Amino acid sequence: MIFDNIFSGKSYQLAVTAGLIAKEKEILDNVAFTGGVSSNGFIIPVNHIEEKKEITEKAKKVLITPEDIENVEELNFWLNPEHLPVIFIHINKPELALQSLKQMEDAIKKDERFKYFKLENLRKFYRLEDQDMYLITPSVDFSNREELIRILNEFREKVSKLLTLEGVIKDHNKVVLNVSAGISTLALYFGVILGNRQASIIYHYQKEYHKVIDLTDNPRKIKEKKSEFEKISVNKNIQDPLMVIIYLASHNPIEKGLELKEKLGAKGELIIQSKEHQGNLEIGDWSSIVSEIYTAIDDNKQKENYMVFSAPVAIMLALGMALGYFLPIKVFHYNRDEYIEVPIKLNEEILRSPF
Repeated sequence: MIFDNIFSGKSYQLAVTAGLIAKEKEILDNVAFTGGVSSNGFIIPVNHIEEKKEITEKAKKVLITPEDIENVEELNFWLNPEHLPVIFIHINKPELALQSLKQMEDAIKKDERFKYFKLENLRKFYRLEDQDMYLITPSVDFSNREELIRILNEFREKVSKLLTLEGVIKDHNKVVLNVSAGISTLALYFGVILGNRQASIIYHYQKEYHKVIDLTDNPRKIKEKKSEFEKISVNKNIQDPLMVIIYLASHNPIEKGLELKEKLGAKGELIIQSKEHQGNLEIGDWSSIVSEIYTAIDDNKQKENYMVFSAPVAIMLALGMALGYFLPIKVFHYNRDEYIEVPIKLNEEILRSPF
């Protein structure tokens, strides 16, 4: 190693270490480093941090200091991620955005694989802004096709940025999308766009974020067909057109769903319910529930299908991922004691997953 200037101190050591261990050098384009490195791998504080930050900002880079990284193992987590968590949250209240991001950060760090995860480091290493990580919809007119397409396009654009991280991560499968949505109907459509190839972790919000569906290693496990149902019960009269009614949450959609079936002239029905904890599913691994619902729908689908549901948002998001944009299903959104037809079928080209 050769230096072209005389200098003293150990603040260069963190930069040299980063340069040596980074497998993809593009990530180093965004950042500069200052800090010493001890023989046992800990990052040592150095002087003149504020002056160095000013110089770094003028160079349009972000300074990584011992305040950001505690040891070389943590540095390796950010420079050479096997799985790098990113966050996407859909909420309806702008004032909750930053609080929700912090709560999601806390939930992610509970996973031993991601113990070094910090929102601030995600921002610094990968040039993300807070607004890149959330989508706010204070109100949604589910009868307005143009409004829905705008929301879905914004979702697609934000997730695309998160999964590529400005081109720094070459393999999007190394990026794990930690996602939570706020409205079950939108979550279904988000899931269709997201598809079933992207490593993801889906969260359910109940006072805090709970991991309920982990698709990090096998995104397609929610599409695994089941020969027997352990989590759901199915009552069916299969004819075309078919009304699909999903009842897992507290609101019972069966009566209204059957009334809608008659109004639409549908002949068959597929009623899916939880076998246990109806309306209050226990926090845990919900992936098998999703795969059972997917199996029931896929095995009984008709040329024309309608769907109403009362289910946790996380399950509808994952169900959308499992279904993809292939099934001809008309979705109805429940709002104030009535069902509104969503003017986008689940098999429309605009929902094709780019991921």
